[in-house]
Amino acid sequence: MECRPLEITIVSASDLKDVNMFSKMDVYAAVSVSGDPRNKKQKTKTPVAKGGGTNPKWNNYSIKFTLDDAALLHNRLTLNIKLVSERSLGDTKIGKVQIPLKELFDSLGGGDDQKKQIKHVGYSVRTSSGKPKGSINFGYKFGDKFTVPVPEAHKKTHEPVMAYPSGHPGSSSGYPPAAHAGPYPPAQAYPYPPSGG
Repeated sequence: MECRPLEITIVSASDLKDVNMFSKMDVYAAVSVSGDPRNKKQKTKTPVAKGGGTNPKWNNYSIKFTLDDAALLHNRLTLNIKLVSERSLGDTKIGKVQIPLKELFDSLGGGDDQKKQIKHVGYSVRTSSGKPKGSINFGYKFGDKFTVPVPEAHKKTHEPVMAYPSGHPGSSSGYPPAAHAGPYPPAQAYPYPPSGG
């Protein structure tokens, strides 16, 4: 399987929606790549930009991902950046950015040497209502392709399948069949109570 490294450098955000009422926001970015069949969801987060408010800075915080190259080239991978305000009574989502990674890969153009150079970009942040409010600035670069051996679990296709033993014939559950009821026992004759008494 061919893979390609991706390095994302989170720089800053500006003019974000202020979700705190009484204090400056302490913001972090939760960054993930979705759509990779090998790694269902690669995810990490930046340190919290304490007191950054609506214009947090992360001092070029670097995050590395390993991408399935075929998924990248077939436009199945998405870079997700979710901006969150850290609060003592529970974090609050500020907004998010979703970018097809093929868009970033193709925008580098040129040969592999150009793809290895870090490129800085800015994208609009969408609030939970879908409206654009603020932007995030980050850099990115792709590395050279490399081959990863396919795990043994994917190679063994002709081995017998192990399963739980089947239940009792005619039963669809894991419970044993109910005992068969016989006929009702014969009625007992009781003497009538003595008359007059």
